[in-house]
Amino acid sequence: MAPSLDHILILLPYETLTSLPSSLTDNFTISPGGSHSDGLTENKLIIFRDGSYIELIAFTPFAHESGGRSTHWWGNKKEGEFIDFALTTDSKTVDYQQNFEDVNSRLGQVSGIQYEKPRAGARIRPDGQKVEWFVTFPKVGGESGISQRGVLPFFCHDVTERRLRVPLDEKNVTHPCGALGVKKFNVFVGEKDADQLRERYGKVLGVGNSIEGNFEVPSLKCEGNLTSISVHGVLPQMEALAENLEERGGLIFGELALHGRVKERESSGKRLLHSMDPANIGLGCITLHLSSVE
Repeated sequence: MAPSLDHILILLPYETLTSLPSSLTDNFTISPGGSHSDGLTENKLIIFRDGSYIELIAFTPFAHESGGRSTHWWGNKKEGEFIDFALTTDSKTVDYQQNFEDVNSRLGQVSGIQYEKPRAGARIRPDGQKVEWFVTFPKVGGESGISQRGVLPFFCHDVTERRLRVPLDEKNVTHPCGALGVKKFNVFVGEKDADQLRERYGKVLGVGNSIEGNFEVPSLKCEGNLTSISVHGVLPQMEALAENLEERGGLIFGELALHGRVKERESSGKRLLHSMDPANIGLGCITLHLSSVE
């Protein structure tokens, strides 16, 4: 079975994390995250009923004062953008070590990329509870736009109980906007890199290649629900996209679409919830796709 979406990261300035904009607080229930064990980052969470979540993360003042940000794996990412996303597997059937071996075995058939050995991570919640996990990152480096952090997903596997990292209490997964989970999101790279990246995604997910670049992963908690991940190539004639792609080092995360349900008498359709897109070309935004309940 393909892995499931674990979480998607948005990097924010520290001041924004401590005082979130109304476009987030009015639409979502914000759950406390905590401080990571290295002291370089803190986070807050938007947790969904399907078991996935958005991680709102920021570098702490200590990260800047100590110079620690420069050595962090997301240290060169820009604030105000989606920067990465994580998958996970059911540890009862495929744990972090087995997943590492399986993914690299599949990628062995594709030149140029492997995953690093799993590394331990932790954070302390505001209530003092320590949460522990292993993360498995793809190796990065090289001149290609698809050799940077965030192009391929990383994996996150819990050591402590998942409910401690992702508390699915009813109050945490009930959002004013009605969102239930992640419907789809898009990854944009240069057209010359797109075919190679699609092949790599097929190997990482264990589902084979998709010429169109559309991949589906199952929901963690809602049986039958799927999250679509699409890999798009940007052509030079797509001027606005191509310009943004160059500014962002060859990688763009596009729209993050959530799904929800409303009563039949209420309005269904697509709504813009939060935008990080000053160019107004549909990048870096969170939308909600509502369908009516019969």
